[in-house]
Amino acid sequence: MHNPIIKIRNLSKVYKLYDSPTERLKEALHPFGKKYHREFYALQGIDLDVASGETIGLIGPNGAGKSTLLKAITGVIAPTTGSVEVTGKISALLELGAGFNPDISGLENVYFNGAILGFSRDAMDRKLDEILSFADIGDFIHQPVKTYSSGMMVRLAFAVAASVEPDILIVDEALSVGDSRFKQKCLRKINEFIDKGVTVLFVSHDMASIKTFCRKAIWIGNGKIVEMGDSKEVCKRFANFMAYDMVPTQIQADAAAASGAPASYQWQDVAGCASVGDRSAIITRVAFFNSETEEPAELLEGGEPVAFVMELQVKEPVLQPILSIDIKNSLGILIFGVNSFFLEKEIPEMAAGEAHVVKFSFRLPYLKNGNYSLTAAVADGTYHSHVQNHIVHEAVTFQIANRDLQFRHYTVVNKECDIEYDRIR
Repeated sequence: MHNPIIKIRNLSKVYKLYDSPTERLKEALHPFGKKYHREFYALQGIDLDVASGETIGLIGPNGAGKSTLLKAITGVIAPTTGSVEVTGKISALLELGAGFNPDISGLENVYFNGAILGFSRDAMDRKLDEILSFADIGDFIHQPVKTYSSGMMVRLAFAVAASVEPDILIVDEALSVGDSRFKQKCLRKINEFIDKGVTVLFVSHDMASIKTFCRKAIWIGNGKIVEMGDSKEVCKRFANFMAYDMVPTQIQADAAAASGAPASYQWQDVAGCASVGDRSAIITRVAFFNSETEEPAELLEGGEPVAFVMELQVKEPVLQPILSIDIKNSLGILIFGVNSFFLEKEIPEMAAGEAHVVKFSFRLPYLKNGNYSLTAAVADGTYHSHVQNHIVHEAVTFQIANRDLQFRHYTVVNKECDIEYDRIR
């Protein structure tokens, strides 16, 4: 890479943490310089080159160091060690309200931010109509910023950031507080910047947005770069890490082996999920994965062959078991559902004390980008007359994130589904 627009070498940022203000004062006044603090490394030895025109998504759990890295790039904070070299004009949308004086009006803040970015008042006058039109906050532009809602604040902040024709645009999760219409407006603007060759650094917990806008992603964890590469692959591995961070202990693995349960599944405990039912039979754990690659199904595009497995513990006899799964969107609206009754799959009577594993195999529908959940259930009776033994809401969650926004309408029909049943004890 020749002449990167952002060049970072051995960047570290260390903060001093004190248990109380008293400890800070005692350290400041101690005659022999005794330390009362402990060091927290927000960033550790970051090396990174960003080429002009690249669009990079930064992902990682809360507290990983993403925002600290962006603050170091923008010059908001000084690094403890290392260096950051930036070529070109930066426009940044960091924390909500950053760069705004809450006691002056939105209009005065527009000129104030313009001056910080190196624009004269005449230059900002020429941009004002564009800024006000994009922000669309009406007469509130003349009111103090401290009276703004979070949505109004982000509207004005993004309008100012987008108006200055930057070489580098940095967006740090601020769009998450805006309404959906304004968010789409902002994303279209970001797309315009990308088409113009502006370098974009984009922090988001929305994997669909990262995959849509960014060809490259950087996964940051504990202040270090964990992985960097194609956004689709990096996002998939990060999503799987977040979903399966708690690996079963050896004791749990031994217990599963002793019970005869399949050991290959990456089980998730559902004890913490919301559930209802008479608990004659209970769903104890589940697994959801791509049935071809056997990778956990956490970040998907739609159309993949997937499998959902649930383990049942039977407390009281279940004479006519009906097993079902439902996929719902983030609003709880049913998108797709299937059960053993409609599949004409007869499940044998389950006796008290038994344990069973049930596997649903199907091709995932092509869905819109977003978050989805899968509800699992076991009932006793017929479809029209039954008792719910156990319904586990949001037994698993997953994201649909597809770069191709032209989705086909697709329906999973019964012949594309199958259920496998096995008594394990």
